Amino acid sequence: MRKMGIFVGAAIFSASILASPRTDAATCTVPNQLTNGQIADATALMADINAVATCAAGAVTTTGSPPVGALSVFSGAGTVTNGNLTGDVSTSGGTVTTLSNTGVTAGSYPGANITVDAKGRIVAASSGAGGGSGGMVLIISKSAANSISLDFASYISSSYDDYIVQFVNVVPTTDGCDLIIQFSSDNGLTWDTTANYDTAMFQTNQAAFSSNAGLGGGTYGLIANSTSVSAGNAINGRLELFAPSSSLFKFSTFQSASYKTDANFYNNTGSIRYRNTATVNAFRIKCAGSSNIASGIVRLYGVAH
Repeated sequence: MRKMGIFVGAAIFSASILASPRTDAATCTVPNQLTNGQIADATALMADINAVATCAAGAVTTTGSPPVGALSVFSGAGTVTNGNLTGDVSTSGGTVTTLSNTGVTAGSYPGANITVDAKGRIVAASSGAGGGSGGMVLIISKSAANSISLDFASYISSSYDDYIVQFVNVVPTTDGCDLIIQFSSDNGLTWDTTANYDTAMFQTNQAAFSSNAGLGGGTYGLIANSTSVSAGNAINGRLELFAPSSSLFKFSTFQSASYKTDANFYNNTGSIRYRNTATVNAFRIKCAGSSNIASGIVRLYGVAH
């Protein structure tokens, strides 16, 4: 009796659905019309249910042969096929999405100037002064590891007319290293080792000794001379390079602190004139002679104005 009650209830429920279709539903025809309160025959009820199932299955059909895992899109009022997302986010035959390129080349932009569109994307970027007026913008930092030289090629451009080279705990491999700088006008393919460098240096030490250590017509600019690798000592300081892109001679000023082979600690202050009117776009730091640079850091900054 309980099973009969459930069946009767289902029949009445199904009849109410078929008798009162929603206006936005698909129109399906059933073979048997059931009315409220009627005890439905099982065969008639199943025929109606099967008719509705068949109708529903045919309400939306596929066109073509959509592959497994593809996105479904309506190709007509009652047909579905595979498709792809387009625009800023796209797909290609599946659900994996791809973010469209903005046209900005991946990389680092020192002191970046950027343009952001209405969607919050960076659509333009370029290196700039940054850091505010007089600010130092780090361009590159290099660490020595028994290095013959530390070369800075392709880092000097018209973005700045003032560069600072900073030396931090630079230690040569052997005593007697003269720490020097040499320039290039072809991005480091060749280095100028001709007699185009003049160095004027004033030195003082902890013993109140002072002297001039000039070097005219040298094949390099001198930053610190006759340095010692005595335990605990290193070369520290900075050099400022002015207007490397100008058509005049290139001028630098420097200050360095070093311990020399005469067992005295020196403060070295001076300037370098590079007698070449070609654009300077690279430089290298090394020891004159056979000594390498065992360790230390050399950093290059651009100075914003």
